[in-house]
Amino acid sequence: MMKRDGKMNFTGILIILIICYGAFVAYKFIMVRVEKAEIKTDVVNQLGTMRGQDFTIDAGVEAIYKILKEQGIANETERIRVETDGDDGPTTSFLNDNDDDASKAPPRIIISLRYAESKSKLIISIKYDTVVDLIFFKTKQDVDIEEDVLTYS
Repeated sequence: MMKRDGKMNFTGILIILIICYGAFVAYKFIMVRVEKAEIKTDVVNQLGTMRGQDFTIDAGVEAIYKILKEQGIANETERIRVETDGDDGPTTSFLNDNDDDASKAPPRIIISLRYAESKSKLIISIKYDTVVDLIFFKTKQDVDIEEDVLTYS
C-alpha cells in the first residue's frame, strides 16, 4: 500500500475507496432492514391499541396505510392492493384506484389482514418493494413483513 518513503500508491487508494464503498452499501441495506423493523413495530403497536370488540378490518387497513404514508413508503396516488378476510369472506380491493391507464399497473404495495383460529388471531402481512440507491446503480429490494397479533375478541 505504501512505498518506503511514506507515499501512497494508486493501488492503496483504490483499495481504500472499495472498502469505503462497501461500507456505504452495507449501511444502505441495513437502513432498509431498520425501516422494516420500524414499520412492523408501529403496525403491531397501532393495531394493539385498536383490537377488541370494536376492531374492524377496514380500520386496521386504514391504520396500516397511514403508517406506510408516514414512513414514506406509500403516497396518495399509488395503487395499493388490499386482501382481507372479514365477515364477508376473502376479498381483494384497491386503495387509490383511479380509472386511468397508469393506475392499472401491478401494485407495488400489498396489505393483507386475515383472521385465524376463529378470530382469536389477526394475521398481518405487508409486502412492498423499495429502491436502494447505491450511487453507481440502483437495486430493488422486496420487503415482506408478517406478524400475528392476538385480537382479544
